[in-house]
Amino acid sequence: MAPRAAGGAPLSARAAAASPPPFQTPPRCPVPLLLLLLLGAARAGALEIQRRFPSPTPTNNFALDGAAGTVYLAAVNRLYQLSGANLSLEAEAAVGPVPDSPLCHAPQLPQASCEHPRRLTDNYNKILQLDPGQGLVVVCGSIYQGFCQLRRRGNISAVAVRFPPAAPPAEPVTVFPSMLNVAANHPNASTVGLVLPPAAGAGGSRLLVGATYTGYGSSFFPRNRSLEDHRFENTPEIAIRSLDTRGDLAKLFTFDLNPSDDNILKIKQGAKEQHKLGFVSAFLHPSDPPPGAQSYAYLALNSEARAGDKESQARSLLARICLPHGAGGDAKKLTESYIQLGLQCAGGAGRGDLYSRLVSVFPARERLFAVFERPQGSPAARAAPAALCAFRFADVRAAIRAARTACFVEPAPDVVAVLDSVVQGTGPACERKLNIQLQPEQLDCGAAHLQHPLSILQPLKATPVFRAPGLTSVAVASVNNYTAVFLGTVNGRLLKINLNESMQVVSRRVVTVAYGEPVHHVMQFDPADSGYLYLMTSHQMARVKVAACNVHSTCGDCVGAADAYCGWCALETRCTLQQDCTNSSQQHFWTSASEGPSRCPAMTVLPSEIDVRQEYPGMILQISGSLPSLSGMEMACDYGNNIRTVARVPGPAFGHQIAYCNLLPRDQFPPFPPNQDHVTVEMSVRVNGRNIVKANFTIYDCSRTAQVYPHTACTSCLSAQWPCFWCSQQHSCVSNQSRCEASPNPTSPQDCPRTLLSPLAPVPTGGSQNILVPLANTAFFQGAALECSFGLEEIFEAVWVNESVVRCDQVVLHTTRKSQVFPLSLQLKGRPARFLDSPEPMTVMVYNCAMGSPDCSQCLGREDLGHLCVWSDGCRLRGPLQPMAGTCPAPEIRAIEPLSGPLDGGTLLTIRGRNLGRRLSDVAHGVWIGGVACEPLPDRYTVSEEPCIRRVEEPSSTSPADVLMIRDPFVPPPCLIVAELWETDGDRVCHRASPRTALRCGDRERL
Repeated sequence: MAPRAAGGAPLSARAAAASPPPFQTPPRCPVPLLLLLLLGAARAGALEIQRRFPSPTPTNNFALDGAAGTVYLAAVNRLYQLSGANLSLEAEAAVGPVPDSPLCHAPQLPQASCEHPRRLTDNYNKILQLDPGQGLVVVCGSIYQGFCQLRRRGNISAVAVRFPPAAPPAEPVTVFPSMLNVAANHPNASTVGLVLPPAAGAGGSRLLVGATYTGYGSSFFPRNRSLEDHRFENTPEIAIRSLDTRGDLAKLFTFDLNPSDDNILKIKQGAKEQHKLGFVSAFLHPSDPPPGAQSYAYLALNSEARAGDKESQARSLLARICLPHGAGGDAKKLTESYIQLGLQCAGGAGRGDLYSRLVSVFPARERLFAVFERPQGSPAARAAPAALCAFRFADVRAAIRAARTACFVEPAPDVVAVLDSVVQGTGPACERKLNIQLQPEQLDCGAAHLQHPLSILQPLKATPVFRAPGLTSVAVASVNNYTAVFLGTVNGRLLKINLNESMQVVSRRVVTVAYGEPVHHVMQFDPADSGYLYLMTSHQMARVKVAACNVHSTCGDCVGAADAYCGWCALETRCTLQQDCTNSSQQHFWTSASEGPSRCPAMTVLPSEIDVRQEYPGMILQISGSLPSLSGMEMACDYGNNIRTVARVPGPAFGHQIAYCNLLPRDQFPPFPPNQDHVTVEMSVRVNGRNIVKANFTIYDCSRTAQVYPHTACTSCLSAQWPCFWCSQQHSCVSNQSRCEASPNPTSPQDCPRTLLSPLAPVPTGGSQNILVPLANTAFFQGAALECSFGLEEIFEAVWVNESVVRCDQVVLHTTRKSQVFPLSLQLKGRPARFLDSPEPMTVMVYNCAMGSPDCSQCLGREDLGHLCVWSDGCRLRGPLQPMAGTCPAPEIRAIEPLSGPLDGGTLLTIRGRNLGRRLSDVAHGVWIGGVACEPLPDRYTVSEEPCIRRVEEPSSTSPADVLMIRDPFVPPPCLIVAELWETDGDRVCHRASPRTALRCGDRERL
């Protein structure tokens, strides 16, 4: 188990439900249906919630037993033992509520009496630590002045060592309050604990405790007139206590040294107001040092701001204590090696960008990662309330060595000072020791003649690596040249960011663990399987898979996601954690994200383009990227549909691999898609029954090119991406030029015989005309019999005018539509579907005046399209000598939409009718409502029928009636076409007041 633990305040202000009598197992209540639905696995991008365990009361602490695969969870009044794999319940114990009072000694103190009333009090867990060497779980709560129990590892429901021990048959043990008052006795007061390994020859373990002061004068002390304080004398802020259950039980939980003040740090009574310590974490680093190496215990804490002092700010501190090392190492006194320094996380914007309060820490191999928050109520609190900073342990060590040098060798009062706020720092001061040269161990840990607790005056500074609102916790892992950082949030989410070697964010993912429930500030990786992370919200314990790699289906997606944990398992063709890939420890079996997408397996097929009419002995496969040597493996080329051919690798790989493969049989070539001259074939290399890499090659047929593109056969043939040739005499596209008969054959698309684009005027239906078609590159076709094709069997004779022009004689085309476009192509006479190329095809528009023009304006408006129509009892073809009529019947309004709108203007108004202009210009600047001009919209205008206008401005008055006016395109303006009466209500919205009145020109006086 990684020895990191912290107790403290509950994560939620929700009150616990009614509790059972003291220490009795409460009835198990059914879990709500919604919660059951939440217990299933959830995933988001690169994170997956694998298991959850709900707690009916607020959670406080958890500890991991990696060797046994067990999770211990402490909640208010409850202890749970869970299986590590699926968080199923194995054992539980009730530890509260109990009758208690913060003004009374613990009832375990013999002959202790109390005049104050005891009330039923909830038990908040403060310390939950494993002592594997003694088979114990150390459990300390807020009841009974912070009393601790030693429970059995493997069965949390059983007490392993009763303390104080029973009198007979054992000798009575003298019990002092300091042996019972271990943790903070208030729900919101912090406590951290850490089991320290025993010193050489010392026997038992020891317990390092940091606890917030809750005695008289603190905000946690009961507000009454009593001055009875059991905390100041008996509960120092920092202490190292005995945990040796195999020795003298009379010393259990004592301060383990004589005099005991050498193993505690207690803030002076007069200094407690200025030094309110809030503890965040206690941890070992390195957690598993090599033999003979020095190991340290660290405390991360805050010196909280003074209440009511706006200038006061919290200070984040890191304290270090030396532990014994080596076979003959002695236990260091706490006062001898204790030294603290500030941690400052700030950007470059001065004090306004300072994150001064420590929230959570996580020690990685070389760095301490820490989440900080801004003081509540600061101006920038909403913009960026929390930040992640990283401090190098090497810088911590250098600062400590420089401080001890500045205290004892070359005194520098601006660098370091004796910690005079604690009782143990009274009297001594930094002074130069004559004729002394400090050894490295003394610079790190002090010595018997240098036993002053020290405070480094200048903080260790770092700039934020990442900012986000509401961060509550951090856990970090170094994986495959990346740093994976997990961050809990106040709203129940878990962020995962991946940092590169420059500590820059390269990717980010998020998953909701428990919506609205803050994530506890302690998170730990599974000691038995680092692919899982344990975390706790206010009412849940969760096991999170650090990466859901299987959401990525390709190597490019997998490696490109820049997830520290995910990589491509080459021979299994899936995205996995490294430990989930067979032989991943061997080179090239597993490709990490740090190697980049360029290392993904890739393959090139030679030849990549295959002529359907040519024989090929086989194919060469060039395989690159991260793949183990395929030599000697069972291999095949897989073409899909259970079609496979033998593949082989001749020898070992050097950078890339060459394989040989037989082409699939010709009778198994896939069919060509319709209207396509090629087909793409996907081929995969199959190794040990699994396709590991794939590539495409193309089978093409030049002869199909002329069939697919008959009107540009030559141009398309010579423009194809395949090596195709055009045979002019056979009018065919071939892949072998030797198949062409001797004749001039074009070699580029520009040399192909073709028609040239020439615009033609629209022609009336049934009219006869001759059409001239210009040509280019027609030397081979000079004098050849040609036909003019207009599609749908409309064929007419073509006559050569000269070497570059052909005339289509007596062309007569018909249509029953308003207009119809006919494509014009030249084809070889008697050889249908063999056309001269028409890269830019000529077209002929044929129109029918009798169709599609129901009124005069529409009929005459067709002149703009080149249609020679005239209005005479209907729309008819105009004769060659017949003049165009200049006027049409009076315009007619049939509908206006909408009939109401706001006086502010901007309303889109549609007017439908007949003879409303031949073109847009006839009605442009000719529509008014009252005296306000309206703008016709060109894209919504339909000739004669539907001018769509927008009322562009508010009328100058709020007259109860407005008049719509449209200018008659055939009469000098203004001519009133239609009138519409409108009125306004109190909301300044127009409403129709009377039916519209259609007026003829000159009838304005009728209004």
